[in-house]
Amino acid sequence: MYESGRNGKIFLVENDIGGEFEVIRGRYPDIKRTKSYNDWLESRGFRPIKRFETYFEFDSLREAKEIFCSIWGRLAADKITDKKINQRIVIYCKEKI
Repeated sequence: MYESGRNGKIFLVENDIGGEFEVIRGRYPDIKRTKSYNDWLESRGFRPIKRFETYFEFDSLREAKEIFCSIWGRLAADKITDKKINQRIVIYCKEKI
């Protein structure tokens, strides 16, 4: 779908605003941190080319909670209610200069 010429392109896969993943990490409804980062990318020449919804799926609810606890802490883990966690993604692209 995306062809890279001699100068190349850089693609970044980042979190988008909203969704269950952002709620669990405490970044929604307070969107300042995610929005600030995404705005910073755009100010550096990255352009959003695709937004979509995806998910993490763990073997069990217990595993999901353990992994999230080890990365984001107990408060995040306590918000998880299912072994499947929905996430919004945005793909950015920047032409190599």
